[in-house]
Amino acid sequence: MAQKIMARLRGSVPSYKVLFDKDPLPELGLEKPIGVATAFEYSPTDTNTYDLYYVVLNQEQIEKMVDPYIEAAGLESEAIRQPEYAFMNAVYKIYGRSLLIAKVNNSARIGENGKTLIEFGEKSVSTSKVSFAIDVPSNIDAYYDGKDRIYFEKFSRAKSLFKDFDEFYQEAMFDDKELFLRHKLFDVGAINPNDISPILTAQITDIRNNDQLDLDSTETIEKIKQYVKTYPLSGVILQDDGRIKIATKDDLRCTIKLLTQRYYTSDITGEVLEAKGSAKMKDQKAKKVFNGVEQMTKDL
Repeated sequence: MAQKIMARLRGSVPSYKVLFDKDPLPELGLEKPIGVATAFEYSPTDTNTYDLYYVVLNQEQIEKMVDPYIEAAGLESEAIRQPEYAFMNAVYKIYGRSLLIAKVNNSARIGENGKTLIEFGEKSVSTSKVSFAIDVPSNIDAYYDGKDRIYFEKFSRAKSLFKDFDEFYQEAMFDDKELFLRHKLFDVGAINPNDISPILTAQITDIRNNDQLDLDSTETIEKIKQYVKTYPLSGVILQDDGRIKIATKDDLRCTIKLLTQRYYTSDITGEVLEAKGSAKMKDQKAKKVFNGVEQMTKDL
């Protein structure tokens, strides 16, 4: 297969259109990432940070994640039209069965009103205006090696490029979710680990890793039960047998929000409030140091 540069367009079912298919192809910076030979296999449980990760695909995953990109680049693929530029969410280069893919963010689109650029030549400065354009991404977000591996720097960016890419996160966190649902504090219905979204999965992991929230401690369990009674609007159902009912996904969502301690009562107004997050509070008057010298706020 000849090399091509293609666009993926967003939709309930993504579509793919040709950007460039004539040799020589323009240089868009879609190049194989450095460090492929020393990349680390992705694991959400690994707290270390690496420059490049990879996941290994089975045949089923190749067919649903990769093949749509490759098959769309066949001989009958259509060229993109001007109105479609607004729907582009990725640009990719294909050679053989290898793929180099970069996301196109909303901020990269230049619309009808255009954008004026100042151009600096060797002898003069001039301006030009462009409309209906895409600011080409400077880095790729995923590289498929043509065999069975996808390489990426950030999982969060790669997952939006491939169908069901969250499988690699969910599978690794399966045990955490299963052990959480099995806990004696909960009366779980038809919910199973595969029903739990990536966002709730991450919150469950945080709960299980929180040494101050020991669900095996009788004292902690009693505090949780009192917390449920204090905030009945939380939607958490505390049964007569002392267990929390989790029969639906909404029950699970409410329970996790409660365990991450999102509810509190204002000391000023007495209103019951809900926090958007549960990060531990930091000293708002902590010393600020710049170049080794403590600074007053107004000096920064």
